[in-house]
Amino acid sequence: PAARAGAMYALTLRGRLLQRVNRIAIVEAGGPACGEVGANISSEAVRMPFPGPGSITGAGESEIWYDIQIFRTGDYNVCWCLGDLNFDACNSASDFNIFAGNLTVYGLLEDRAEYFANQVVGN
Repeated sequence: PAARAGAMYALTLRGRLLQRVNRIAIVEAGGPACGEVGANISSEAVRMPFPGPGSITGAGESEIWYDIQIFRTGDYNVCWCLGDLNFDACNSASDFNIFAGNLTVYGLLEDRAEYFANQVVGN
């Protein structure tokens, strides 16, 4: 998936038996791999107002995180944590050991070829 820098969007993950105790961290693609030190802490460019998914659809086939914003262009990985019903999991990097997907964050006009020649992009 793709998003615009600074825009709010919803991130949907699909799977089986997903629950509200699941957690994610969104890390820069050049940063730690899922499960490695730092994978439990989202990039400083990421704003997620809610720790868990805002909704679960069906019998846990998908979960949606709402109102996510990323303020820096680039590629990001989503690391996923199963969580538990006591809410005491998802504290260490090793808990976020599942690579759930990746996303690209574009600038205002960055993905439109007709603007490439005239565009000035900064981070």
